[in-house]
Amino acid sequence: MTTRSRTLRFRSGVLGWCWLCAACAAAETAPPVDRSAAGSIAANSDTSTAAAAPAQPSMKQTDERADNAPAAAAAGGSAAMQPIAANAELGSGSTSASGRSDEFCYLLKVHQSTREVDDAPFEVMAGEFSEQFYYNVPWPADSVAVSYGTVADNAAVSHHWFLFSTTEQQPEGSHFTAPLPTLLGHDPQLVASWAAFDPYVTLPDDFGLELPAPGRTLHLRWHFFNSTDMPQRDASAVRICTLPKAKRSHIGSISMLGTEDFGSDNATGLIGMPPQQDSGFSSTCSPSRSGQPIHIVGFDPHMHRLGRRMTSAIDRSNGSTEVIYDQPFDFGNAKHQFSEHVLMPGETLSTRCSFFNDTKLAVPYGESGLAEMCYQLIFHYPARSLTNQAFSLLGATDTCW
Repeated sequence: MTTRSRTLRFRSGVLGWCWLCAACAAAETAPPVDRSAAGSIAANSDTSTAAAAPAQPSMKQTDERADNAPAAAAAGGSAAMQPIAANAELGSGSTSASGRSDEFCYLLKVHQSTREVDDAPFEVMAGEFSEQFYYNVPWPADSVAVSYGTVADNAAVSHHWFLFSTTEQQPEGSHFTAPLPTLLGHDPQLVASWAAFDPYVTLPDDFGLELPAPGRTLHLRWHFFNSTDMPQRDASAVRICTLPKAKRSHIGSISMLGTEDFGSDNATGLIGMPPQQDSGFSSTCSPSRSGQPIHIVGFDPHMHRLGRRMTSAIDRSNGSTEVIYDQPFDFGNAKHQFSEHVLMPGETLSTRCSFFNDTKLAVPYGESGLAEMCYQLIFHYPARSLTNQAFSLLGATDTCW
């Protein structure tokens, strides 16, 4: 191992440890059917390693949108956040797969300016860190997401992102490196998420993801991992395509199941999964909402490099167990999938993450690429029904464990 790689590994490990300790201190005070589309969208085919997905207009093509496009100003967005018709003609002359005149897409771009959403690529410094970008809600009220994904520019420096709506009072276009990447106290609601090389998400035809109304703040937490010695430039973006709420039969959301508790290494007493062995960590979700069925429509597992397998099962009221998700995990090749299941009142949902820690150190929970996560992101309806708002170091409220 080179001096550089050892240094990066040490810095990243410290980041995970420091983040964990700081978050704890802050808390004290405050068969399935695979309907996935192709992979992440490449914004620059000469530099991106992401696979191709539905064709993608740039923000400069907003003048080509249909005359009935909703006004971004009415939705609270800036001129830079004007909608793009999903069937807008692209530079190549092709069109997107949708072809719907009432579907509009929005790009949340990473950018260099801290005063506006500009076209200058963001400078990604060496090492890893989370940058928090802020946007006004650009779509009109009563919109739902029908697809989303990453428009990859410099894919080599992107590790994952989470998109929340919050009550933070941050101006659109502002961004800063997260000193403590937690959203405790800001009523964060998960909108969408992505990890490196995840496929583009196209939701089932009768299902839409609930989107925040104008007035909320969009908080895009982008985790960068630049393993080189030099700053890198990145102009990636999150693409969200929307329809009016009335166009979807079922309106849902995403909940985070799994665990943030990886125990401790008995040999050293350090927090985290023990080194040089297999480990498994489980939790059980008992939703707070009772009296009505919860419809599960899909899964999007999120772990890091040490993740090996994700399993989810319904503990039925008759005492039986129904496994509804059981797939190997390979970071960089993880895939969401859609399959329908119903969680009846009084039933619970258990999730287990399996890891092999091939390092010589205990590995804790954390956003660092060298720490680990165990999240089973579940698409479901009614919106925000699969939750008990269990405490999360991330600060998320769409949790159930």
